[in-house]
Amino acid sequence: MNNRNSILTTGVFLLVFLPAIILSKTYAQNSFGKLKIVIVHTANHRVLSMNDSSYLNCFNENYSISKLKYYLGNFTINGHSLLEKKSTYFLIDAKKKENVISFDHLDSGKYLNISFDLGVDSIDNCSGAQEGPLDPLNDMFWTWNSGYVFFKLEGNSPSSNADLNRIQLHLGGYKNEENIYTPILLSCDTFDKASNAINILPGKVTEIVIEMNVDNFWQKDINNRISEIPVCMSPGALAKKVARSFLKLFSIQSIVNH
Repeated sequence: MNNRNSILTTGVFLLVFLPAIILSKTYAQNSFGKLKIVIVHTANHRVLSMNDSSYLNCFNENYSISKLKYYLGNFTINGHSLLEKKSTYFLIDAKKKENVISFDHLDSGKYLNISFDLGVDSIDNCSGAQEGPLDPLNDMFWTWNSGYVFFKLEGNSPSSNADLNRIQLHLGGYKNEENIYTPILLSCDTFDKASNAINILPGKVTEIVIEMNVDNFWQKDINNRISEIPVCMSPGALAKKVARSFLKLFSIQSIVNH
């Protein structure tokens, strides 16, 4: 009799509470959203095309680009990290058809800004050759300097006085006097004052398109003309000067919920 009562009691518990547990779990899952970041590259108000297209910078210098690669990491929204490990990096390559960075399981709500860093921090620069995006096979590691190239731009220009009219800018540096590791903050109020927020919706994907505009790499206020700085291949004062343009390269192009 006692066993029978126990079985009946257990059955009633399962009938009453199990649906509640399932609903609670479902609700918890649906209270989170996903974030998809798409990086697009532009120049002269059109999508960047490698090798076969010519562009004009603010100094009226014609140029073409054959390589554009750089490291992004330390993604946050409203100052809250989107990464489990700080040492997670993404190697962005303009030659790729798509440069997409995805984050799952974000608390739903409105966020006012997104930030990330361009470069590789000092700890990871001093850890030798690594795997994944930091693998030396990605052609972004200075073996002679035991450090990484943060930003690599190569191409050609009639204005370049280097051999073969080349542009070869390999920018890096993590030591105090050479450090070009650059935090970048994108605020929504500069994109759309009406919405003024990144809306992470339960069970939805929020897609942010971030434009990397090569036009803004050539800056009059730092006078980084191709004719004067066609080549930079090591950390130092020149790399630090050119890297001042990093802060102006990125902007939010669109925010869409799917």
